[in-house]
Amino acid sequence: MKIAVSTDDFKNVTGHVGRCEGFLIFEIENGEINGIEKLGNIFTNHRKGNHHENHSHGNGGHTHSELAEALSGCEVLITHGAGPRLVDDLTQNGTHVVFTDELVAVKAAISYQNGTLNIIEKSVCKH
Repeated sequence: MKIAVSTDDFKNVTGHVGRCEGFLIFEIENGEINGIEKLGNIFTNHRKGNHHENHSHGNGGHTHSELAEALSGCEVLITHGAGPRLVDDLTQNGTHVVFTDELVAVKAAISYQNGTLNIIEKSVCKH
């Protein structure tokens, strides 16, 4: 199972996926990590410097196709927060977005794979 986690320091889970430094991508089987990839966030408009505070996340706004493609193959993205448009775009590309209050990235990934991650219903944007 491939699990992505949004991060700012490549150790801890962070919120606001669009502004995060990157992603840890864990390859996990039976609760054991078989590989970890660090993927810098070069995909979102926030990180590219193309973000304007008055941009639209509605139907006429940008998509997150570059990020969705980069995370393709990941069953899930674990984060503290993400906007509804990003969640929709990733979901349409096969990556489920899960919100948690867990702080440690590796613990979040293993807990998700084991079915014990504390999943919260609402995004908590921490930017």
